[in-house]
Amino acid sequence: MDLLLAVLILSAFVLVPGLLNSYANRSAAGGRIDEPGRWELAVAGWVTSFVALTVAAMVVLAIALVYDDLRQQIADFARLGLRAYAEDRPFALSGVLTLVALTNMALMTLLGAMRIPGRLLR
Repeated sequence: MDLLLAVLILSAFVLVPGLLNSYANRSAAGGRIDEPGRWELAVAGWVTSFVALTVAAMVVLAIALVYDDLRQQIADFARLGLRAYAEDRPFALSGVLTLVALTNMALMTLLGAMRIPGRLLR
């Protein structure tokens, strides 16, 4: 069960948004000759997705330095793990994870339409 949960979270936060980014990059490129390859765009989309999530996590941790309640929530999450933490708060955690995943997908699609990072590859 833990492995399935890890695969689902990785897919929702990194793999699917990266693929959406590469697809939007290919669509926005319009079949130009200097267009990066499919795998280049997919890997660039995955890296961009991972960087966006890492920056978001760093911002939350920076905010947590100021707010004691948020700091305590993050400490509980780190101590208990995802499944044990979610048992006490099933709706709130799943709602937040869904919101973050959908936001990341929308952001990666928007960046793909602006040809980021595809424009930077060539």
